[in-house]
Amino acid sequence: MATKTSHSAVLLLFSLIAFLFAIPIQAQVPANLTFKFINQGKLGDGNIEYHATYRVIQTNSHTFYTNPFGLCFYNTTPDSYIFAIRAGVPNDEVRWVWDANRNHPVHEKATLSFGKEGNLVLGEADGTVVWQTNTANKGVTGIKLLQNGNLVLHDKNGRFIWQSFDYPTDTLLVGQSIRTNGRNKLVSRKSDTDSSDGSYSMVLDKTGFGMYLNNAGQRLIYGGWTGTDYGSTVTFDCQTTNGFEDAIAYELVFNVNQNINAPPPPPQSKRRLLQVRPVGSPARKGFWVGARAVQPQSWDSVRVGQKRTTTRLRMLSTF
Repeated sequence: MATKTSHSAVLLLFSLIAFLFAIPIQAQVPANLTFKFINQGKLGDGNIEYHATYRVIQTNSHTFYTNPFGLCFYNTTPDSYIFAIRAGVPNDEVRWVWDANRNHPVHEKATLSFGKEGNLVLGEADGTVVWQTNTANKGVTGIKLLQNGNLVLHDKNGRFIWQSFDYPTDTLLVGQSIRTNGRNKLVSRKSDTDSSDGSYSMVLDKTGFGMYLNNAGQRLIYGGWTGTDYGSTVTFDCQTTNGFEDAIAYELVFNVNQNINAPPPPPQSKRRLLQVRPVGSPARKGFWVGARAVQPQSWDSVRVGQKRTTTRLRMLSTF
């Protein structure tokens, strides 16, 4: 009887060991790549959009700067900070192209943390979580700000687990999309001093790609492009005119995909909806060149050097 009991115990032990080995072990962020940034210290200023002041986010392991993009906290009212991606350099002009917490600003000594479990967390000084990527224990091993302005959390193979391009606010950068099965709209901010959701939006749905005004909770359409041929994804693109990279006019193109898993559409499926002409002095190398339409939506062409071009589509707050 004792022998049988002992044999059963051994089998149970082996079964438990086999079960433990069968559980997949998620990769983690190396200790030297984790960080906790505290929102404190000197504020920068200059030619900053919305007349904001800002703090550059840098750690011992990450600069979070890829010309012309960088990570910052910025504020337009005292002690009310937005975690954001900027485009530009303070000596010329800085513009804000992505916000994480536009409806829930944080305060002095708020923290931005990236732990070994792979979750990027924005919290108040008392530990209250305001915003997070919800990527804990999903195989994240690193974080990068890419050259196109996309902030990504990736796994050991470089696959994106989370990316800011999936969560546009009022701006699309070149290559960024809105889609019917994800974030399907751009929403203006209320004003230069109030970053929370405003009254104007551009929405992709089964009726087309429309522009709306939120009037006391009722959404009124005032423009856009109706029809069902926009499919499930609209991607913002940029082309220079006449085949010249340094051309004065930039043609802004919406690439239309019927299937988000399909390869890029052929040229004839691109809808050429908009055109802008940048203003400024093209002769100044490194000078930011921009154009803004007098409508609730605006298109900004940003030029750094002779060949590098960054273009954005933005919803404005007022006419």
